[in-house]
Amino acid sequence: MMFGIGLYALGTMGLASPPAAPSSGISSIGLTMPAIFSVSPATLVSNGTFAVTLASQAANLVMASPDGSAGAPSFRSLVAPDIPNLDAAKITTGQLSVARGGTGLDASAASNGQVLIGNGSGFSLATITAGSGVSITNGSGTITIT
Repeated sequence: MMFGIGLYALGTMGLASPPAAPSSGISSIGLTMPAIFSVSPATLVSNGTFAVTLASQAANLVMASPDGSAGAPSFRSLVAPDIPNLDAAKITTGQLSVARGGTGLDASAASNGQVLIGNGSGFSLATITAGSGVSITNGSGTITIT
């Protein structure tokens, strides 16, 4: 018995016709794929087509090679070595934590005259408080003490 894929042009001008189907031999054909694929139907018992699609995966997985080694890719959780080191200039949004050299604060929320003041565990935005005989005037980008 011979297996293969043949292309045939049908019509006149002496072109070949597809060969007749064998009268005996194969009664069903199955298709086995890696587990990341779904195959439908599992077995063909007459003319038909296999439909191959990606199988449903659990949430928050990525398709990657094994963690720390070469190998066939599969769906797995993302781990720190998957993320390349980035230059700080590439970080254009969000807030940097104190542990990363930032303040942990949204500076866009600062009002006129507010400054960063240590609070024992990080920083707070606060204004300088006037004392006896001292006047504080907060302006846009300025603090005047008289």
